[in-house]
Amino acid sequence: MANQRDSGDLIRQLATSFGMADTYNSRLEGSKYDQATGTLYCDGMAVSKSSVETALEFFQRQRDYFRSTADKDNASMEQFLNYSVAYNAIIMMMTKKEDN
Repeated sequence: MANQRDSGDLIRQLATSFGMADTYNSRLEGSKYDQATGTLYCDGMAVSKSSVETALEFFQRQRDYFRSTADKDNASMEQFLNYSVAYNAIIMMMTKKEDN
């Protein structure tokens, strides 16, 4: 019977043979954004550029809505701040310069 290490090696080899090494490795290394393709690798998944852009649009709409109501109550202000953080984090991820 294969031990845990052998199983991990086998899974890594299979991922590599199917062209999914980046996805598998990103699951182990944490999140990574590929600026060349616009793909976000996180939690063992590859999130497409269009999905990232859709998320950005969603957070922008929510941020704008709660901005318009933020002066009415604290809950709206808190939601505005939460959506602003998410929106700005995606913008920063997409525009970050690659480390040399």
